[in-house]
Amino acid sequence: MSKAVEEMSRKVISMEEGIRFVGVMDHDGKVLTEATRDGLQLQSKEREVFEIDHHLIRNINSVFDDYLGKVRTMMIIRDKIKQLVFYKNRKIIFVSC
Repeated sequence: MSKAVEEMSRKVISMEEGIRFVGVMDHDGKVLTEATRDGLQLQSKEREVFEIDHHLIRNINSVFDDYLGKVRTMMIIRDKIKQLVFYKNRKIIFVSC
């Protein structure tokens, strides 16, 4: 992955102390780069949930694309985590807080 994308991930994670993970994926859901807050390590289960959750949400959203237009940004608030998803230039930027 390009240094620009890796640098962007590091800049995003340094913006706010509450941000714990930034991932950039390609359109097919393959993780291209990721950054975690210093001292945090994603567990394999967390990584699996991150990838599956995003894949399911993307598929559900695509059902409404013709009617409502494509999703450009999403915010998902769960009891234990907040997720921001940005779609840009066939890349998906995923931020969790």
